[in-house]
Amino acid sequence: MLLEMPKAFGRWLGGFGEVTCVTEGASKAVFRLEPRPDCAGVVDAARKWLRTEYPHATIAVASVGADGGGYFASDEKLTAAIRGMQMRSFSFAGLPEPEGDGICAWDHVRPATTLIHAKGEVLRVSKSTAAKHGSGQDAKRSFLHHHAGLGGDWKYTSHMDELSGCPVRGALHHKLSVFYADGNSFTKLLRIQLQGIKPQRQEQVIRKFDQYLQGRRKAFLTALLNRTAEPRWQTADGARRIEVLLWGGDELMLVVPAWCGWETAELFCQTMKGAVFPEGRVEVPLKHAMGLVFAHHKAPIHALRRLVRDLAEEAKNQDRKADLLSYLVLESFDHIGEDLQRFRQLRGGGPASLRAENNALGQMSKLLKSFRDSEFPRRKVFQATLGLSHGKNWEMLKEDVEPFLKPWEKGLAEWKRLTGGGAVPWLHLADLWDYVGVDL
Repeated sequence: MLLEMPKAFGRWLGGFGEVTCVTEGASKAVFRLEPRPDCAGVVDAARKWLRTEYPHATIAVASVGADGGGYFASDEKLTAAIRGMQMRSFSFAGLPEPEGDGICAWDHVRPATTLIHAKGEVLRVSKSTAAKHGSGQDAKRSFLHHHAGLGGDWKYTSHMDELSGCPVRGALHHKLSVFYADGNSFTKLLRIQLQGIKPQRQEQVIRKFDQYLQGRRKAFLTALLNRTAEPRWQTADGARRIEVLLWGGDELMLVVPAWCGWETAELFCQTMKGAVFPEGRVEVPLKHAMGLVFAHHKAPIHALRRLVRDLAEEAKNQDRKADLLSYLVLESFDHIGEDLQRFRQLRGGGPASLRAENNALGQMSKLLKSFRDSEFPRRKVFQATLGLSHGKNWEMLKEDVEPFLKPWEKGLAEWKRLTGGGAVPWLHLADLWDYVGVDL
C-alpha cells in the first residue's frame, strides 16, 4: 500500500500544477511541483487527502520553496522539517476505535471490530488489519507483476506455513529463509557524484540513478519470478512460494522457502554484478550488504526482520566496498535477539560475512553438493564444531579431523579459499550442509 501511495499522490498532486517525481521508495518520496498561480494551501490539502485515502498509515508532509542550493540542500530542509514533526508527535498510534469485541487476533493491540476469513478460519481483527488483508493478495500479485514486467494470472502463497510446507523436503519442511539486501552508502555516493554539477541538473542525475537502480531490481525480480515456474518453488496446487516484506529505494526483503534462500541470494548477486553509478563524474561500483536467515516458519516474523537487518549491518561493518553476505541458521528460536558478536564468539569466533562476488555463492553451492554426493564424512564436521563450541583449540582439533578428509583435499582447499582460514570454514560447512546445494 505504501509503495503505491507515491504514484497515487503524484496523480492527485497534478491537480495543482506540473508534477515531477524526483525519487520514491518504501519510506520516502520527493516531488517537484510547479503550481498554477491560483493554487494555495497545497500542503494542508495534501495532509487531508492522505488522511482520507490512507487512514491506517502515518505519513508526514513538508514543503520547501525552490532555491539555488541544489537538490541535497532542499532535501535536508524537507527531512529536518519532517523530523521536527515526528519529534513533536506522540510515540504511539491512537486507536481509531475505542471499543471492540476483544483484541485483534493478529496485531494483539487494537480492538477487534471486523470479521475476516483467513487460513480456513474466521478471525476477529482490527479495522487496519482488515483493510490490509483485504487488499493484500491482489496488491501483492499486481505489485510483483508490475515491477517485474510480467503478464499471466499467477497464484502466490498467502501465509508462511503454506510458503514453507513441503513434507518431501525432509528436514527443510516448514523451514523458510528471509533475504535482505541494502545498498552501501548510496546517498554518500550521490553527494560525491553531484559535486560540481549545476543545481538545475542535479535532479536529472538523481532520477537517472533511481531509474538505473530500479531497472537492476526489476531484472532481479523478473529472473526470480521466472524461477518460481520450477516445481521446487511451487505448492502442490501451483501457488508460487514467495513473500515481499520490503521493496525500497536501495533495499529489499523477501521470504522464500529455506531450500531456495541461498539461490535467491546468489541470483541477486548475479543480477547486480557490474552495477555502477550512471551519469557520474567517475565510474563507481554499487555494492550491497546482505543478510540471510534460515528459520522455522513459526518464528516471529518481526524478530526475523530485525535479525536479518542486523546481519546486513554486520556485513557493512566488515567492508562497505564489496558485496558481502552474512547469514544465520536458527534451529530453534533461542538465538532471536541474541547479541550477534557474542553468538559468534560462542561458535568459535572468526569473520561472520562471506564475500559474495565472482560467483562465490554459486561455487559454494556446487562444492557442498559434491561433498554430499561423494559421502563426505559429515560427522567429522560436527565433531569439529562441537569441539569449537566447547572452547577447544582448532590446532588441536584438526589433528583428529583433517586426516580423515584426504579424498576431499582439493575441494576443501577451494572451500577454505571461499570461506576463510582456521576454524571458520568448518563452521560454515556445518551450518550450510542442509540448506545449500541440496538436490531439489
